[in-house]
Formats: sequence, structure tokens, C-alpha cells
Amino acid sequence: AEYMGRIIRNMSAGCLVLLTNTKKDAIDGVEAEMGVSSLCVRTAVEVLSANNINFTVSTPTGESPTWLFENSNCEEWVVEHSQLFDSPLSLADVNVDSFSCLLVPDGLGCVFDLPKSKHLPHIVSAFSVKHKPICCIGHGVSALLCSLDDSGGWRYRRTHLTGSPNTQDAKHPYFSKLPLIIEDFVHENDGIFTASESIDSNHVVIDREIVTAQNVVSTHLAIQNVVFLLSRRSSLEHL
Repeated sequence: AEYMGRIIRNMSAGCLVLLTNTKKDAIDGVEAEMGVSSLCVRTAVEVLSANNINFTVSTPTGESPTWLFENSNCEEWVVEHSQLFDSPLSLADVNVDSFSCLLVPDGLGCVFDLPKSKHLPHIVSAFSVKHKPICCIGHGVSALLCSLDDSGGWRYRRTHLTGSPNTQDAKHPYFSKLPLIIEDFVHENDGIFTASESIDSNHVVIDREIVTAQNVVSTHLAIQNVVFLLSRRSSLEHL
């Protein structure tokens, strides 16, 4: 399939797709897959492209993303479309005015490199202030945790969210060594967190322009909702 992904600067690029590039050895003494879910990215790209939404790939440092390959088909897909991912835009070079929405796919590495980025808080805040859709999936929800409002409080307090829940992460040996735990952070900072009891069920939460998904299974539904929000925004702008 032909995809509309480009590394585009200084022109409208549609959706900014932010991928983790945390390396495998981020947790001392524990083997854990840090990479972004290739299945999540593939699903997102297919839905965006089916709706004629262009996209630009970014990583915190501008280095190539690290990958989690759920199966051989996903690995082959990434290799086949490597031109979309080999030269990502650094967050330092992102101009929010060039994008209509932000997408952060699932990847355990997100909880390591995204909250540490000095550029991401401004980017996330700028999308929210301009009411541009933000979609975060699984551990990608950690991108929202660094954004503060004008009063210095967490921007998304009292916002309904989902993401990778404790019941899912606690099953893994890396759980006690995570730098932050999404569900705990949301609760402790006056957010509203929900999750499906079944880790393989579709669970998507929409609160204004914020779309969050619990897991990779929910990617298709989450991106469809982003497409709807973009369409509604476009319609309102042309009234």
C-alpha cells in the first residue's frame, strides 16, 4: 500500500506521530521490550491513510524509533515502509501550527523518554490550548503527564482518561522499576482513570479533544474517533 507519511517541515503535515526511541537497556537488570508497538503504528497508519490524513513521524531526539514486533508480518511491514521512520523529526523542531492532531502509539519506552523531554510539555499544551485532537494509546498516555496549565497544576486533572492499567503492567517484572505509573499518576493528580477488566478488550475514552485508548487492540477505534474530531473541527471552521 502507498502511505502518505512524509518527513515534512514548514508546511501542513496533518498528524504528528510521536514514537519512543528508548533503548532496551533502560531498566537495569530486567529484560523488557521498550519499543513502540509495530502493530499499533501499522493500524494507525492504515486508518490515517484511508482517510487521506498525512502524517509526520517524530521521536524525542530525532533518532530512529525502537520497535516491538508482535509478529513477523508487522516486522516485514516496518522494513517495507522504513522510509517513513528512518529520519524522524526531533521534538525540538516541531512546529505545532503545522499539525492538526497528535498521536502517541503504545510502547513501554514512552514512560521513560517522553516525560523527560523538555520540548514535549510545550507541544502537548499547545495542541490542547488550540483544541487540536490528541490521541494516546497504552503507555503513550505518559505524553500527557508532563503538561501543566497556567496555574502550575496538571493540565488534565478532572479529565477522563484510560491507558495501560496497573492490572496489566503489574504482571511484568519491570513494574516496580518504572519511573512513573500512568494509572497512579492520573489518580494522584485528580484525573479520572478507567480501564476494562479484560486487557484484550476495546476501551477508548474521549474527553473533549483528548482520545485515550487502553491497549493496542483499541487503536483502530481510537484513530477513527480522531478522524471524526478532525472532520467536525474542519466543518466548524467552515461555517
